[in-house]
Amino acid sequence: MTEWWEFTKTVIIPLVFGAYAFAAGGYVMNWMCQRTTARNLTKIADDARKGRKDLWDAYTELKENELHDLDKRIIQLERDTEKG
Repeated sequence: MTEWWEFTKTVIIPLVFGAYAFAAGGYVMNWMCQRTTARNLTKIADDARKGRKDLWDAYTELKENELHDLDKRIIQLERDTEKG
């Protein structure tokens, strides 16, 4: 029985504790990577939302400028037809 106990004490118990430590380390590493990934994805989504808003603002401004230019052209054409 002493041989079995010596084997268990020197080989089996360290293997079991090592396996638990390895599993716990993997769990912690997975959790940290998920947090980092979630943080990065949130940042990317926020940047995309902001970019989409900036793009929409630029598009709206462009359309307003085009309408303003069209109004100017229409007024100029009306003046030209009245003169000519």
